[in-house]
Amino acid sequence: MTVKMEGLEVLGGVPLGIKGGNPVVFHEDSQEILELSGSKPSMLRLGDRCLTALGGRRTNDKGKDLGPDWEKAYLRLQEICQKKGTFFMERLRGPGLWLEDGKPFFHDGKKFVKTDKHMYVSDPRGFVEPEPGNLLECAQIFYIQIYQAYGKETATALLGFIVSALAGGAIPWRFHLWLSGPRGTGKSTIWGILREIFGGYAIALDGKSSAAGIRQQIRASTRPVLLDESEPQEISQGVDDGFHLS
Repeated sequence: MTVKMEGLEVLGGVPLGIKGGNPVVFHEDSQEILELSGSKPSMLRLGDRCLTALGGRRTNDKGKDLGPDWEKAYLRLQEICQKKGTFFMERLRGPGLWLEDGKPFFHDGKKFVKTDKHMYVSDPRGFVEPEPGNLLECAQIFYIQIYQAYGKETATALLGFIVSALAGGAIPWRFHLWLSGPRGTGKSTIWGILREIFGGYAIALDGKSSAAGIRQQIRASTRPVLLDESEPQEISQGVDDGFHLS
């Protein structure tokens, strides 16, 4: 069930809850989760409209406008967020397929979506949805080619990876597939085909990526991740650590 935005939310700030005594807000303009302290620089991140709606305007003795009253705005926002309860990062979800109330829910990452249980954040870098028609056709051709080249078990495992990768967060465990074999057996070729099948839906990285870099790319999404480490001697610690991220 999607919760309708109202009040402060139409001004670009969605109250999410309280964390360590500070209000936590999703900022529509920057598409960021903001944990706001009681300092002026922190509160100014909300923008003039939100601050004015929350705390009104400040004026001097001559009636000159001095801008929004960010101190009153902080106290008011703190009160609002207190009613939302404690904010937990586990409630945040990014683009991809998820299970919401026992049913598959696809978040395209184009805008912030709030439900009774979760908050689906948008992806400011943009998001490419998979193309169902092309995926089905490519997967069928891919299965036949891999079956002929590597046999039934390998082809079935790869096809299972494609399906489970698209299912994303709708299944309880992220599927892992490690392709190994001597040089020249087609590992990178298969990686390239998988990348073509998923298109912009997958996060494709090379073996030189660090764990931090991989984590930054994945964020809170359930999109499939393809790591190409080339040859065994080139496997970086980042790739090894990457398997612990999910």
